[in-house]
Amino acid sequence: MRAIDAEAIAVAESRRVAHLAAGLPAPRVLIAEDDADSRRLLTMLLEQTGFIVQAVNDGAQAVAAFQSWQPDFIWLDKRMPAMDGYEVARRIRALPGGESVRIVALTASAFHEDRGAIIAAGCAEVLSKSLDENRLFALMAQLLGLHFAYITPTEKAAAPGTAPPVSELPALPVELRQPLARAARELDVAAGRELIAPLRRSGDCSADRAVARRLPFRSDRRAGRRQQRSPCPLIRCALHQSVIAKSRIG
Repeated sequence: MRAIDAEAIAVAESRRVAHLAAGLPAPRVLIAEDDADSRRLLTMLLEQTGFIVQAVNDGAQAVAAFQSWQPDFIWLDKRMPAMDGYEVARRIRALPGGESVRIVALTASAFHEDRGAIIAAGCAEVLSKSLDENRLFALMAQLLGLHFAYITPTEKAAAPGTAPPVSELPALPVELRQPLARAARELDVAAGRELIAPLRRSGDCSADRAVARRLPFRSDRRAGRRQQRSPCPLIRCALHQSVIAKSRIG
């Protein structure tokens, strides 16, 4: 199993990922997560960066998906019904090919008191469900030996088709959060744009400009198909805030 280099991760966390480096084959990533919002957010984030993703909602499905699909990397929710992340990791490690797959546990806890038990079960690391994008990609780069193209500090505007980090987005009015989260779950771009229209009318156009210059779809020439991206920055922000709220409750 590839070792984690904490210093290299700290450096990588200071840069924002745009997409996988050109010429690299797209790794297959399995997401095992029973919370629908967390599952959708992570799926959108990884797909728009160039990964091939399959998502399941329980432990038994995760084991079956590993056997049939042989992913390169697994994001594994620590706490799932029937079969928790510990047992899933142990079962996968015992299967053919299970010794080489990279597994990182997802937890709602910010303190990881049981990190030792998670590592002992077969996971390489633990990540909080608040989903720090930079740390997420830094871990994947370390464990899979990946290289990314990064958005440089000198770039004044994000490239078309990319969403800004959540920290750069304006705070969402309370009355918009639930409807936007619903639009995110349904990937309803039209509803999302309609919901942010009051921000534009009130004079706060920064978020609207960010949405307007980003298309909801991108062309994936390698796969010969159109692939859905994160619907728009504010919808993704709403979904992210929903996940954070759940992690605090959990």
